[in-house]
Amino acid sequence: MTALEPSIDFNLPRIVFFGRTFAEYEQMFSFTDAELAGKQILDCPSGPDSFVAESFARGLDVVGCDPVYQNQSAEQLYERAKTDITFCLAQAQVRMDQFPTFTDEIFAQFSQAKLEAMEKFYHDFKDRPQAYQVGSLPRLPFADNSFDWVLSAHFLLAYSSIESGGILPNSPFDLDFHHQAMTELLRIAREQVRLYPIYTNNHPRQRHAYVNPIVKKLTQAGHRVEFIPSTYNQGSPVENFTLVIYKNSHS
Repeated sequence: MTALEPSIDFNLPRIVFFGRTFAEYEQMFSFTDAELAGKQILDCPSGPDSFVAESFARGLDVVGCDPVYQNQSAEQLYERAKTDITFCLAQAQVRMDQFPTFTDEIFAQFSQAKLEAMEKFYHDFKDRPQAYQVGSLPRLPFADNSFDWVLSAHFLLAYSSIESGGILPNSPFDLDFHHQAMTELLRIAREQVRLYPIYTNNHPRQRHAYVNPIVKKLTQAGHRVEFIPSTYNQGSPVENFTLVIYKNSHS
């Protein structure tokens, strides 16, 4: 349930099934293998990414969660991912002037990574379906404190309304939804939640309007918040941070 990095006038008619690689997650969320070792991690929403599969190959404990998995075979998910990835890449290619840090070579590498992620996801979903759970924010099917870390990429903020800086026309994901979603992610996290991206789709790209109200509510609840620079090349050098929420141990 993830999408291509939002950029200027890059709007989508619906939520697309679009995934990323382990290396891209490392860059987006600014973590190392050592930080994840021995921890239980939730990737939500996971989409057709290869983070879960590649984590397993590295001996890490990661579960993917996405509503699209419900009642779908690996083959059905593969076909949906292929359709959505092809669509998004085609849309991005005709808007290359909106991605100032993308050269043709970088875009080709970016595109290839999406296809490689899809292939690894497909085989892992077939072999280890238990690693992929059905769930939809703002209510997830996990007990309190089920995971040490929760990672959430390219759904929250990104799929808010165009007017708020997101990419989804007539989006139902308003500020109240985001408050509920963040509360839920923290409910199931023991240590922290990391959220990416936090920038807007519209020009000039800037911090999303929902970020400050979200941070205010989280800090009022006793959680500690930090903005960590991301090294992920998302097409623009502006507002490229990961939002990290360190959970209040008493919540």
